[in-house]
Amino acid sequence: MHRHSTFVAAALAILLGGAMAGCGRPKYPVTGIVVHEDGTPFTGGGIVAMETEIDGKRVMSRGGIDGDGRFVLASERPGDGAFSGTYRVRVLPHVVIDGPATVGIAERFQSFETSGLSFEVGSGKNEFTITLGPKPGR
Repeated sequence: MHRHSTFVAAALAILLGGAMAGCGRPKYPVTGIVVHEDGTPFTGGGIVAMETEIDGKRVMSRGGIDGDGRFVLASERPGDGAFSGTYRVRVLPHVVIDGPATVGIAERFQSFETSGLSFEVGSGKNEFTITLGPKPGR
């Protein structure tokens, strides 16, 4: 296994650590797309992560950004969605051990505290658009 894959697997395991707080509650599908301010999909890859608090415990969901800018969030199993609630959201670059991180994700979007992003998850359709700003080089 490549060092990059090992790191991503470890990071996702840590992100899932808080998922057990919502046991017994229903989860709802969460999907979306990451775009630049001109509406074109962000194709640089990375991870969309979100967190909230349920019963006094931190709960997280996350999903990879594919080559078309789309993501599907998971809490415990691929694509299983998230518990209802209001989540803070951040967008993380792929971390490459032997090379540069994903370009095109401004530092402010990489922190829950500074991203300014939030999702309200509930029953029904949970499809979100995240706008990162201008394409790099503009």
